Amino acid sequence: MLDDTTRERACGSCSACCTTHSVRSIGKPAQQTCPHVALGGGCGVYTTTKPHECGNYLCAWLRKEVPIEYAPEATGVVIDHWRMGFYDHVIVEAFICRSARTRRQHSAFMKSFIATFSHAVVVYRANNRLKDRVYFPSELPEHIRLEIVKRLSLRTA
Repeated sequence: MLDDTTRERACGSCSACCTTHSVRSIGKPAQQTCPHVALGGGCGVYTTTKPHECGNYLCAWLRKEVPIEYAPEATGVVIDHWRMGFYDHVIVEAFICRSARTRRQHSAFMKSFIATFSHAVVVYRANNRLKDRVYFPSELPEHIRLEIVKRLSLRTA
């Protein structure tokens, strides 16, 4: 965990995960903005009882697992950080949430991101216009790479 305990993190006006993630209970697919997003952030419908997927979700930035400069509002990317059962390394997923960023901006962000998480498998989830990308630690055997791509249902081809 990173050492910025003196400063609390909160969603504030950020509602990036309302675009990047699916919400099955209301039929919202991933990479489409939820129709219930309120102007200025947050949910405009579920003020007290949010769908389970929304109410329990905390991105890696809110959990303080990534540096403060990786805030979704600033980067245009929502980051998840987790482990896959059969695989001992961390899987880091980065979901593009703002298509207005240029390819150059995404490329610069990814170089920084990959350098920060060089010990992990980094999955860069694209929006509808781009393909998903996955970056593996160099020592990772090919058969594990193929299994990860299969289990994550990556659109890499």
